[in-house]
Amino acid sequence: MKRILAIASLVLFGTLAFAQLTPTISATADAVHYRGKWTAGNTETALLDIKDSTASTAGYVNSLYVGGNFNLYSAAGFNSYKGEIAYEPTKALAAFLAKVAPNVSADYVHVLLHADVGDTVPTVGSPFITGGGGGEFGVNLNTTGTAEWKIVRVNWQNPGVWAVDTGITYTFLSVTSSSTVQSPKLAKLRRALRSKLARPVVE
Repeated sequence: MKRILAIASLVLFGTLAFAQLTPTISATADAVHYRGKWTAGNTETALLDIKDSTASTAGYVNSLYVGGNFNLYSAAGFNSYKGEIAYEPTKALAAFLAKVAPNVSADYVHVLLHADVGDTVPTVGSPFITGGGGGEFGVNLNTTGTAEWKIVRVNWQNPGVWAVDTGITYTFLSVTSSSTVQSPKLAKLRRALRSKLARPVVE
């Protein structure tokens, strides 16, 4: 119930404050390391793109997101409910690639960094404030960003919890605003996607 109310609040906030924006919603299957033991868990994330930098001459922007994530780690003995701020430095990445790997387009590389804070609810004991952060690095498998090989996604949160996942992520453009491509030829598509209702990404 807490997750449902939190997502509903996020969507309502986004609708009121950012009229044309809808959240990008995703779910991942995580390998969770805590107290010397590996277990399985899931993370659900909802993010709103609230600000883009000015575009480069090639059309790339750096993007700032706000939202929340839910770490469903009951096998490890707890669940966490956190607010999140994330940064996608595609414009900066494109400039970097132009210097070190000019034959590699930023359309095919995806980097995102995030920090978060919220509550952890252990199976035994009282809830406590938790915080953390992490990042992900992936490679788009097509020019639209609908298929991505998420090479690695790593997150840390106190007290000493590491979560890792990897794999292929598929995005269905007709029903989601999630797209990791920012090239000029897709600018119109990206704007159109924001006017549609987001649905979970299948991974």
